[in-house]
Amino acid sequence: MIVGANETICLPCELGIIMCEPDWKIKMGIEIFVLVYRPHEELSDLLLRWRKIQVLLSKGYEWVMPFRYRHIYSEAAERIFPLFVLFEETPQRIRHGLDGAALPYVIESLEAKELSDTTFDEELFSTEESSL
Repeated sequence: MIVGANETICLPCELGIIMCEPDWKIKMGIEIFVLVYRPHEELSDLLLRWRKIQVLLSKGYEWVMPFRYRHIYSEAAERIFPLFVLFEETPQRIRHGLDGAALPYVIESLEAKELSDTTFDEELFSTEESSL
């Protein structure tokens, strides 16, 4: 895939996490890309999505930032990492393949978790720091 200058593309992942230094409001050198396992997806397809991200980001790039964050320096990262999200129902061969490739993953349950809107708003917009 050839991407021209000033061309905008979508990456084959569900989420990109861009690390920022909160006080200076500048982008740090690490980016994490979350790839969620899709039903009936083979390991080779899942790994190919990660490889496409690596290839697309191997050249110089910059992020198209939302208007609110346009001031953040948004050029290429020093290092990129994947995080795969699997489900309890994901075939065991996918887990074994990621283990064998030493790639990180988490396993999420598909059970519906009921949250009240109030609880969600309180957690999302709280100004208090959580204690770990």
